[in-house]
Parts: sequence; C-alpha cells; structure tokens
Amino acid sequence: MQEISDLPCPHGHVCIDVHATSVNRADILQVLGQYPGDYKMNGKEIPGLECAGIIAQVGEGVTTWKRGDRVFALLPGGGYAEKAIVPESMLMPIPQSLDFVEAAAIPEVFFTAYDALIQADTAFGETILVHAAASGVGTAAIQLANAWGLNVFGTASSRKTERLKSLGLLSRPIAYDQEMFSEILPDLCPKGMDVILDPVGGDYLLSNLQVLATQGRIVQIGLLRGNKVELPLQLLMIKRGKLMGTMMRLRSTAEKSMLTSRFVQKVLPLFTEGKIKPIIDRIFMLEDVEKAHAYVKEGNHVGKVVLKVR
Repeated sequence: MQEISDLPCPHGHVCIDVHATSVNRADILQVLGQYPGDYKMNGKEIPGLECAGIIAQVGEGVTTWKRGDRVFALLPGGGYAEKAIVPESMLMPIPQSLDFVEAAAIPEVFFTAYDALIQADTAFGETILVHAAASGVGTAAIQLANAWGLNVFGTASSRKTERLKSLGLLSRPIAYDQEMFSEILPDLCPKGMDVILDPVGGDYLLSNLQVLATQGRIVQIGLLRGNKVELPLQLLMIKRGKLMGTMMRLRSTAEKSMLTSRFVQKVLPLFTEGKIKPIIDRIFMLEDVEKAHAYVKEGNHVGKVVLKVR
C-alpha cells in the first residue's frame, strides 16, 4: 500500500470515492506479470476491474451525474484505491436495494456472463452448460440464464456442489473432480447442450464438442487449463457447431460504454426487482488484499471475494 497524489478529473469523467472493489483472477495474474494491464494512475499500475462508491467530483461536460450519486462501474484498472477516475459513460446507478459491497461484486462477472449469453444468441427454453459454475462468472451466468428461461446445467468442484443447489440448476451439479461431465450429461439431457460457457479451455474442448447439441454454440470465456488444444474439426462440422471467444479487459472504452448502456437497460432491472443478486463469499479490507488474493488462489470460494475500501 502506498500514497499517490490525487488525479485530475478530465472532461467527460467523474472522480469516485471508492467504497468497495472486488478480486478477479485477472488481478492476481496481473500482479504476477501474466496478464496484460496498461492502465496506470500517476505512473503506478493499479489492479482492480470494478468499483462502487460515491461521486466526489464531476469533470467538465458531464451532464448525467452529480456529486453525491451512488454509482458502480467496470474499470480498465485502478479499482484497488480510495479514488477512481471513470468516464461518465461507464457509470451505472446503484439500485437502492444494494449496498456498496454488493454493487462492487457485479460489473466484471455479470458483464462477462451477459456478453457471453448475448454472443451465443441464447433463446428461451434452450439448454446451457456453465463450467466453473461456482465462480463469480458462473454464479452470474446461472442466474441470468434462469431469468431468461434457459435450462441450466453446471460443473463445479465437489467441495462446492452443495452450495450451488440453491441457484436453480436443472439437475444436480456435476463434480468435475469425481466424474466426467461428457459421460453424465447424455443421460441428463440426451439432445445435448445448445450453449456452453467455458472458462476452462484446454482439454475441455473435446468433451464440450461431445455434449454439444446440433447447431450448438461454445463461448470461451477463460483458459484455466491452457490455451492450446487439438481441435477435432470434423466433430464441429458434423454438429454444425460454433466456437467463439470473448474477453472483456482489452475492449475499447467505446465498446465497454455501449455494453454498459445495454446492461443498464436489460440487466439492472433484474437486480432492482430482486430476481438476481451478486453471490458474495467473503469480504476483506483493502489493506488485506494479499490475504484476499491468497484466499482466491486456494479456490474454495463460491461467487465473489470483495475488498472493502472504506
């Protein structure tokens, strides 16, 4: 932890007094030098891809927001701090039903899940398989898919399956460390999965193709088991399947602003109505960030780990 001088609030931006931020695996990889991060504050590379707080200052040209507004946002970086500078187009109002800790647990995982479901062109009544269903993105995807009328299946560690049962999976969670989902799913859903959200990668691709329905779609949202694999193209062709990928961090501000606008229209009302909610496993103070990273590395959490800043 260190002190840096306050940042100026440029045209079209606001300065937020940050009350909470969240831990993402990208933050841990960034600290290890294994994830691209080019966002700097006063020359310091500060992690943190989301925040929630109160607007302390508005820059020239800002018309939508005012001092004192409760807001949260997806960030290019800089969330692990007491203040954050954010373009006004990236801000979202915190629903009255949510506090700062809950709001800080939303942007990265729910944006990723929402974007993946939109890319997959999901439709009411389709089947969807969510890998790493106990993760932040996984718990977000399950809730969104349920809210949109999809039939949801999920895989998770056997240590976490019991805690997933209340989230609305169509069948029992599949414990990937005890059984092969490619052997279990055909009995649970013979027609196969219309959509698969996969943050795992690596050798999961072949198993994904095996359980994919005809004209099914696989969305790659992470690479926990590596980014290289031998792809059986014939199986992809036979099933007329689609393999697509998505990454939130490297998108331009314009792209993220457009996604923010759509999210506010399509998803934020679901939080206001109580139909979906952020799943929070544990809260740490910002000064305990190293303990928070160590806890996430252990992999025992379900949902999000949040850092309380003030």
